Amino acid sequence: MEKETQNNNIEETQKEGEVIGVQVALLAAQKKAAVSDYAEAKKILEDTIERLEASQVYNDPKIQYHTFAGPIEQIIFLKDCDKQREYAAAPEPFATLYLTYGNLLMGMKDFEGAKAALENAIRWNPVNPNLKLEYADVFRAQGDLDEFFETSLDALTTAYTKEYLGHIYRNIGYYFIEKGKWNEAMAAYVLSLHFDSRSEDAAKEIDYIQSKTDGKTGIPSMDEIKKIAEENGFSTEANEEIVGLAAFYGHKAKDDGRNDVAEYFLNIAYDLTGDGNIRNILEEISDVEESDDGNETNEII
Repeated sequence: MEKETQNNNIEETQKEGEVIGVQVALLAAQKKAAVSDYAEAKKILEDTIERLEASQVYNDPKIQYHTFAGPIEQIIFLKDCDKQREYAAAPEPFATLYLTYGNLLMGMKDFEGAKAALENAIRWNPVNPNLKLEYADVFRAQGDLDEFFETSLDALTTAYTKEYLGHIYRNIGYYFIEKGKWNEAMAAYVLSLHFDSRSEDAAKEIDYIQSKTDGKTGIPSMDEIKKIAEENGFSTEANEEIVGLAAFYGHKAKDDGRNDVAEYFLNIAYDLTGDGNIRNILEEISDVEESDDGNETNEII
């Protein structure tokens, strides 16, 4: 995705009067929801969505627009996207618009409406783990455990922080508890704590499992966890491709003298792996920044 192409497309869209006013609508809807005026919040969001779905950005036959939460998401998307299509950054946070609408509908117990809204959010951002986890929660609310499990596993493929990984493994643990598979649930919650040690939810669920099984479900070893994960079709580690991409772009940025960009990507790689070599590079960059502010740049790719 060429940065110049993205900017040109956004400029053209704005000149054609296609700005939808998403940020203003989100703020207005949030204010209405805060005072429990859910009907008005819903109307504000639906009016905004109606304008969006009539716009060129939504219906462009040549360019596929997306809204990513950060450069790592853009890179993950580009890794597997259709190289024959042209892509550009959307001018407004459309994924957030549909996410907010979906969450509102969830609160109103309109699960089918929430599902459709979140599917649209994922259309605008197909890789964001939070969107996938919110989508999984619809299936949980509907009691569709198998879809909840599969959607959570899909989130695992694009997770790029330890917090996301911790959340996903808690989902997996919940699935196994509901299925009455105590050993599998224990393995998932131990994995969740491994990645997100501050999670009180995982610790409470481990206590719950031990209480329900009269202490017969012990803490498994990592080898036992890996065996359970393999038998049930999920990984015990972050996606190696994402780690590799973060490390690659981090090293490339460092070589190019773009230390702020290098830190962004290398912090992701280090967060997921705890690799000592990456930590050393981050410390080296930090030392350089302390002695020389350098030339900052907003360019990522």
